[in-house]
Order: sequence, then structure tokens, then C-alpha cells
Amino acid sequence: MAPPFRSHGSGPSELAVFVGEVIDAITPCFTEAGAVEPGRGLIHETTDLYVASHYTLAQLLIFLLDGRASERLELADLRLRQWERRGYPARFFNALAIYLAQILSRRSGIERTGLQETLGRLCAASRPFHAEALDHPSGNNMYFMQLVNDFVLLPVATGGGMSESRLAFLFAELDRYRSADGFYYDEPRFAATGAIRRFPLAYCMKFLFLLAVCHALTEDERFKCRFADGMRAALPLMSRDGNFSYFGRSDNTTFASGLTLFCLRAAAAQDGELRADCVEYARRLTAVYRSTPRTPEGYLQTNRFGGSNKQEQAWSRDVYALPSTYSVASAAYVLLAEVLYQDADMNSDAPVKSSIGSRSALSRDLGIAKLSHSEAELFIRTGSQQEIGDRRYFGPTVLRFQVGEKLAVGAIPRRCSRDAVVRPTSWNRLFRVAQKISRRYALGNDELDPRYTGFIPVVIDGAYVLTPTWPSDCFMSDTWVKTEHGMQRVRLRGVVAALLQLFRPGAAHDKRRLPDSDPFPHDKRFKLLRRVEVFEDSFEIEDTLGGPLTGKRIELCVRSATESAASVSVEGLRRTGTLRAWSSDGPARLDVYAAQPDRNEVSYKIVVTGN
Repeated sequence: MAPPFRSHGSGPSELAVFVGEVIDAITPCFTEAGAVEPGRGLIHETTDLYVASHYTLAQLLIFLLDGRASERLELADLRLRQWERRGYPARFFNALAIYLAQILSRRSGIERTGLQETLGRLCAASRPFHAEALDHPSGNNMYFMQLVNDFVLLPVATGGGMSESRLAFLFAELDRYRSADGFYYDEPRFAATGAIRRFPLAYCMKFLFLLAVCHALTEDERFKCRFADGMRAALPLMSRDGNFSYFGRSDNTTFASGLTLFCLRAAAAQDGELRADCVEYARRLTAVYRSTPRTPEGYLQTNRFGGSNKQEQAWSRDVYALPSTYSVASAAYVLLAEVLYQDADMNSDAPVKSSIGSRSALSRDLGIAKLSHSEAELFIRTGSQQEIGDRRYFGPTVLRFQVGEKLAVGAIPRRCSRDAVVRPTSWNRLFRVAQKISRRYALGNDELDPRYTGFIPVVIDGAYVLTPTWPSDCFMSDTWVKTEHGMQRVRLRGVVAALLQLFRPGAAHDKRRLPDSDPFPHDKRFKLLRRVEVFEDSFEIEDTLGGPLTGKRIELCVRSATESAASVSVEGLRRTGTLRAWSSDGPARLDVYAAQPDRNEVSYKIVVTGN
């Protein structure tokens, strides 16, 4: 059994002080019913909104680190009792925070307080939820979190013993979602051989966070081994500023930074071979996290978008990624690492020998390649998953390009000025639906159009768009990667697209089950050969597109982080316009290029130089 936790002898670190200020900033924004969001007003508590429980956990952790300020325990108890009065069950994120708070309060030897009584009452009333979570329409990270809640945290929180048979079931379920590289895929829940697997990086890190928490509380080596394998797979693919959420859902968010900082602290404490890299990555990511733009109230924006336009901020992130929720959650995870791993000195001025930035890496499971050259670092999406319905999963494309401290090409946009969703619509709901149907018929499903991802060539053939598939071949050196892609046919406009808008307006996918193959037919007549190479301050893309191209139109966008972040030249295509986009790294510029070939093979070259 893990030893009791003690307050930090030298007081909280600078990072802990910073997140304490974030928690203090959100405190006045709470009401009896929920939290007030900038630009949105009151966000009412729901069953799975987890601001209150994570706020409680964060306040308790600050108290443990400081050893003073008992009013923090009172604030934590007040907020948790307000949540309790709403009668919601403790499950998923809420159960995680409540059970952790109970375990920490019991092991820390805090004298009996109102908070302990509230936590004890909630834990005593909790019931297992993993059976229902199995059929819940959420990612595998949520299902595994509930297994951890039921089989590890709740027994520890209530003083009961963990069942070996249940732990065996937990590990068997977890290992179903493990890839050959050591990552854990978030969807689908029930994957047959060849099924399309989704690996949003923020949730790959959440799996590892849960494993590290379980090991810290139980000292069970099975958790430690799986965590170590996952971190060894993740570290080579981190950006040089410590970021591991530059791709997929919740990209570049404070939530993801909090999880990653926790995992870096855990890995530094557990694995001597990884310590140097983990310490340096944690230092760099801490600086990024602390520089996150603030809301007017003083807590953190969801991501790196720092503009004052609230609508544009909303376009840059997932709809569930609320600033209040992600601020409090990230603060709790950072503080939890401070308490659990306080003996691991992450703030020493002593130099560490780190290999950051000196190596390239490839994950075939994730479909990501990392190329390094001197001060330049380039992340490439080699794979493509059009069927997910989110342009952040399309490829092949550039995910991130940085030269020194300057970001030249940032995250794939969540929204683009070409998307129907960012255009003004009528206040009348019936007329608004008619507008969407008309737009889908004429222009297609913009949010599924890979042209506005950037660096992806598409072939427009009437109502269809042909897009690259997952690579059939991939070859790599330290500074270049070559891939070969087929093309798949997607109907984005016309009657079919309009009917889909009418009957499936959200284009929702069942996250539990997905088809065993791509839902879009492959057109074997077309092929894309791509070579990407990174240099000291630039990168080049050389594409050769073959097939029956005569009479069709080729389009491609080139993306840069801001107007002045990069210089772009394209040989072999004609520039036709410029679009504005919004990503988790902030506003982006999309330059549109096109060609109407008179032959069946087209080659072009893209050169992007960091300014």
C-alpha cells in the first residue's frame, strides 16, 4: 500500500502557485447551478459536467501542498455540496475526482472536516457503473476510466480490498485497445480485425494518466509496465516544447497539457532511462501551459487562441472543450503530480543530458512521422481517415512545423471561412435548415472537405471528390519520408449530400462500432506519390498524382500559422484565393491552389520556409 501523503515541506512550486491563481480566478464564477462561461453565460451542471468535482480536488491538493489556508477546504466542500444537491450520480470524470479526493484526504491525515464528511457520503452512495459505461456512446478512454473508478479507486476510497478477478478483467479490457506501438485507441469500442481505429493524442495520454494514477495508489507493477511502454512510445513523437496533443480531438488544449505534465512527472520518477527527456519536456511544456491566454475573469482559455473574438475562439475548439472545465481539470492534474511525485525534483538548475530534437520518429499505428533538422521540426500525418468526419484526421498533411521558437505551420483548422457553419444563418429554424440543404446540394459538405485541411490534393470529378487513402507504402530517413497512396471517392455535393444533411445533420458515427473497412469506395485508377523533406529552416513537398485526370480539377490548400509566419511557394499549380481558418494554435491562413490538367499525370512542388 502506498504511504500517506504529506504536505510539501518547502511550500508549493511556482507551477502550483500559478494553477492556484487559476483556481482562485474561477471561484467567483460559480453559482448554485453551475459556472459562468465567458461569452456564454451560465453553464448549468449536467450529469457528466465535471467542473465542481475537479474544483474540489484542486482545492484539496493546494491545501496539501501549502499546509495552510483551511478556507480552501471550506470552498471545496461548499462547491461539492452544491453539486451533491443536484442528485447526480458519481460516474466518469466526477467519480474520478471525488474518489481521488477521498483517498488523498484519508491518507494525508487531515482532521475530520465538512469536506471529508461530504466525500465519505458520496463514496458510500456510489455504485459501479462499468456495465452501463460499456454501452455508453463515448470513447474507450471513458470506459477505461470507469473501470478504474469501479475496480481501483472506489475500493481504495472506501477502505475495501481490490478484487484480483476484477483487476484481471480490467487489464484484459485495456489490452484490447492497445496497438502494436504501445498506444491505446479511443474508438471503436468493439473492433474487429481491420477496423478503423482512432488515436486522438490527448486521449492516448489520458490512458497513460490513468495507468500512472493506479500505480501511484496501488504500487501494482502491471500498471507501471503498461504506463512505461506507452510513455516510451509517446516521447519520440513529442514536439520539442513538450506537446503531445497537436493532432486529433482536444488538440493543443490545457486539458491535454495537464495530462501530459502529469505523465512526464510520473515517468521521470519511475524510469531512470527516460528521466532526462521527461524533465526537459516538462520544463518546456510548463512554460507553454503558463503562457496560455487568459479569459477576462483570469482563468485559462481552452487552447492557444488568444484573440478577443469569442465566436472565433469557439470555432477553434471542440464544442465540449469549455474554458472553465479544461482550466479546472488541467489544474487538478498538474497539482496531483505535484503531490504524488514531490520527491522527484523537476526544478533543479542542474543540466540534464536530453536527446530532445535530435531524432526522427515514425508511428505506423498513429500515421504520424516526425522529422528533425537542426532547429527545424516537422510533424507529418502520413495516414488519412476520411470516414471520421473531422478534417483533423485527414491526410497526408503537415501537422506542425516549427523553426527554433517560431511556429510556422500550426494545427489543422477546426473551422474554415469556407464552412457553412461559420456563415450567418437565418434566425428562423425552418429557413436555416433549407439554407443548409441548398448549400449541401450546390457546394457539398464543407466540414468533410479535405481541401481545407491544408497540404492535401483532391481531384474534383462532378459531385465527387477523390481524396488520398492510408498509405500503402511508407519509407523514412532522418530528414525525409516517402509515401504512396490510393484515392477514395467521396460524394460531397448533389442530391445525396442534401439528403444526408436532412436526415443525418450531425453526420454522427456510432463510437462503439465502426465498419471493418472504409465506407468510401477506393478508385484504383488514381495514385498519389509524396515525398516530404525537412531542411534547416524549411520543408519541401513533392507530389506526383496519376490517373485519368484529363477534364477534372485538382485543388489544394497550403496552410501557415499566421500571415507572416511562413513564406510559401508552389510550382505547378495556380493560386486562386485565400481563406481564413481557426485552429487550436490560433488563426491560420489557407492559400488555395488549383490546376485543370490536360494529361494523366501531374507533378508539383511546395516549399514552406519559416520566417
